[in-house]
Amino acid sequence: MDINTIYAGTLRRRVDVDWDRERLELEDGDFVDLDWLRAPESDRVVVLTHGLEGHARRPYIAGMARAYHRAGFAVCAMNFRGCSGEPNRHLRSYHIGETGDLRQTVAHALRQTGAEHLVLTGYSLGGNVIIKYLADNAEALPSEVRGAATFSVPLYVDACNKVINTARNWAYRWSFITHMNRKAKHKAEVHDVTEPFKPARNFDEFDEWYTAPWHGFDSAQAYWRDNSAGRVLHKLQHPVLVVNAADDSFLHPSCYPFDLAERLENFYLEVPEHGGHCGFVARAKSGNYYSDIRAVRWAHWLIAQHRASMH
Repeated sequence: MDINTIYAGTLRRRVDVDWDRERLELEDGDFVDLDWLRAPESDRVVVLTHGLEGHARRPYIAGMARAYHRAGFAVCAMNFRGCSGEPNRHLRSYHIGETGDLRQTVAHALRQTGAEHLVLTGYSLGGNVIIKYLADNAEALPSEVRGAATFSVPLYVDACNKVINTARNWAYRWSFITHMNRKAKHKAEVHDVTEPFKPARNFDEFDEWYTAPWHGFDSAQAYWRDNSAGRVLHKLQHPVLVVNAADDSFLHPSCYPFDLAERLENFYLEVPEHGGHCGFVARAKSGNYYSDIRAVRWAHWLIAQHRASMH
């Protein structure tokens, strides 16, 4: 495991921001919790999404929120279902390609702020969700959406699972699976699932036994195939930046599709030599990490491009 991943995941100091939490009731009767940094006079808002089993108050999201807020953006950091410290109401939860909750969050963020410009930024699973949202809904996106910056994105989920199952990732795999098993066991008990719960040993088993059937997929393979953002990059109609570090030990070589970046107008790929998985440590006096700096710069470019196109 590279030092960027370890440091950012375990040693990064707490980032103090003055969060304002709001509960968004969803169309199906469930909810997501949103963490806000308000900017009443701003004409721009960013929606942030976290990684697998993360939440909006993790240091990497809080750091990104702080950087955007300092740059004049209102910030809406989304906690996926069941990730804000309270179980969600339904059996179904979030997953790597679930975009309906993000769609409702984006619409709500625009209603709340009246912003003229909206950008999105996400890490890992959250980055994949953002790309899927932009690609699958390209014709129906709000006119205020400008594009997105994403980091450490597993563009091809099935291939990345093979990498995560290797020996070098055992500690992170064990941590994720332990946490996911605990939540799934609770859900199975609350919702009277007929099949007896058994703890999964890896993502293959967890997605086959729980994620796929609970979210309407025939199998884990179908779930991975249908929700890999790499397969819908050609449908993007807004610029999307993907920053995948060369030393990210969670990503498969297919997650660096330089050929697609050359061919596709709205897909921008950057591969820094170091950064790890959701790491991107930097020694900036501001406290910003490289990902924070790059995302804000990209957001400014998106807005400038839109303004230039209007003249």
